[in-house]
Amino acid sequence: MERPLVKRTSISNRGDDATFVLDCGLAGGDDGGGGVSLPNARAGEPMILCAGADRGVTVVNETRMRAVARWTNAMKARSILHRSLPFEITGAKFSAASPDHVYVASGLDYELVCGCWTRQAIAGGFSFRGDSRLLGMATSEAGAGKDIVAAWCESGNLIAARVERVGGVRSTHWSPYDRVRVVNADP
Repeated sequence: MERPLVKRTSISNRGDDATFVLDCGLAGGDDGGGGVSLPNARAGEPMILCAGADRGVTVVNETRMRAVARWTNAMKARSILHRSLPFEITGAKFSAASPDHVYVASGLDYELVCGCWTRQAIAGGFSFRGDSRLLGMATSEAGAGKDIVAAWCESGNLIAARVERVGGVRSTHWSPYDRVRVVNADP
């Protein structure tokens, strides 16, 4: 029996933080990063999505075993009673509707975020909160350019969103005051 090829690479420079492989997928778009050209990725190459206690998302090119992109602080640390509490990522999935976006869940913060891993920002994405801790998260394709993302809450409620990519590539112009991305919305 032939032994499988096993490669090892370090993707975190924080020694004590746990990092987990949460999803696998293929690089999308013509340039490997959806609408963003990436030097380390080509369309159709296998990608591995890693996240964990460091609150960041790392996308690794499986064939080269190199980090293609890092989105540090995908989940922000919250300040409660003047103490900074990091809320680690408990779930992450690639978006089938938009190959340059990922869904990221933080169980302790009740929050689910959709953001652009190639731009390392929530640009063109969204976020919403459940009514209690998120216990699990799943995604499903709902047709061409459409996703369904759902999270199970500790209260027993299921929160879900039907997501559709509108148009081609979204504008990179973004305002921090435009929380619901009205600037990028179609009239």
